[in-house]
Amino acid sequence: MTTNPDFHYVPETHKVIDERLSNWAAYVQVKSPSWVSPIWKLGKSNGRQWHEPEFRPACDVLDGNRLEIAVRALPDVHMRSLRWFYVYRYGEQKFRREAGLTRDGLVQVLKDARQMLINRRV
Repeated sequence: MTTNPDFHYVPETHKVIDERLSNWAAYVQVKSPSWVSPIWKLGKSNGRQWHEPEFRPACDVLDGNRLEIAVRALPDVHMRSLRWFYVYRYGEQKFRREAGLTRDGLVQVLKDARQMLINRRV
């Protein structure tokens, strides 16, 4: 019987880089889709008058930029896997098909990508 790998398990040695990558994801997040009509782009919903505003933690822009440069320098499959896992978060099977990876292979690529960033002292 095979077990499914846990993509969200982060080894203790990778906790710091995982937190920085989460900050990086907030830094590179696409703010608005390009398909939004310009007339509605700046429109605001009146729903805010009935709901308490939700404050998100601020991201460290300088560290996010440092990590963006470092992630771009990684080999293609490692760069794409980090972007998939932290930023885009679309279907795992679709990404694995695009990257040509097995489930275990994807888990290993994610670990290797984090380790590469640690080794490069980003």
